[in-house]
Amino acid sequence: MTINVDITGTAGILKVKAEINGSGLILLTGRNGSGKTTILRMIAGQVSIQSGSIVLNGKDVTFEPLNRRRIVFINHDSVLSELTVDSHIRWSRSNTTDEEVSLIKEKMGVNFSGKVKDLSLGQRMRVSIASAILSRPGAILLDETLANISEKSLVLENVRTISREKNIDFIVASQITIPEIAWDASYVVENGITSKIVV
Repeated sequence: MTINVDITGTAGILKVKAEINGSGLILLTGRNGSGKTTILRMIAGQVSIQSGSIVLNGKDVTFEPLNRRRIVFINHDSVLSELTVDSHIRWSRSNTTDEEVSLIKEKMGVNFSGKVKDLSLGQRMRVSIASAILSRPGAILLDETLANISEKSLVLENVRTISREKNIDFIVASQITIPEIAWDASYVVENGITSKIVV
């Protein structure tokens, strides 16, 4: 998959001008309040844009409804608390096989069970990401979900493997940087404007 974003828009007092192009594991970094979340919500279709386009693997999804974009947005609230771990992982696709569930649990380090509401925040995020992957989207947007996940580098390397195997692009918005990860593309956001980080 490849995601190409070139959008402008306004959310409150924030004016957004975002250009993001790439595939695989993409970092969107910047201080709190810089506009990272707003940009992700615009890509997901939760916030309207004024102009531009969002193209996923050659298909323009700019004006597609949320349920047809094949883009999943995940933040700390993206959990179904009353479900068990396995039920949550299967929720997005009921015909998921036991083998698929076991494999994604291993990749995401989901070695726990019980109800999601009883898990730590980091464990909940692992479950949410696993569930999103099994829904077979074209892109997954992770909004500040890394802060509470332990072994971040290992999780992200497994996410990279999944990205390549399943053709899913990941845009990871994070205040923290993880220098040991070789991102496929990196952008810094300041006052709603993206700038590509050249390494």
